[in-house]
Amino acid sequence: MRKITLLVVLALTLIFSQQKTYAADIFIGNEDAYECYIIEETIEEKPDTILVSVKNVRDGEVAEVVDWWFRYSRNTWFYKTSQMTERPVELRPGTIADKIFRYCFRYLN
Repeated sequence: MRKITLLVVLALTLIFSQQKTYAADIFIGNEDAYECYIIEETIEEKPDTILVSVKNVRDGEVAEVVDWWFRYSRNTWFYKTSQMTERPVELRPGTIADKIFRYCFRYLN
């Protein structure tokens, strides 16, 4: 009986003492009906490429997570997302893509 009680107490302690860790989410701006948050831990740099995931939040709930790729080619930065089916698009100042790119670029440098 004592062993069972000890196991129950141990199990309850583990269940209620677990700490949840979350990636740092950085608000970057609004796009359409979403608030966009960069998941800072996903920022990754490869030769001529920056990768990052962005949470799109609506009404306090995560609606979707979108992967972004920024690639440098022919003296210009281009981007593509996991939701796009067409080829990469040239990065334009003032867009949400530009805001995401600038944050990632500063984060990496």
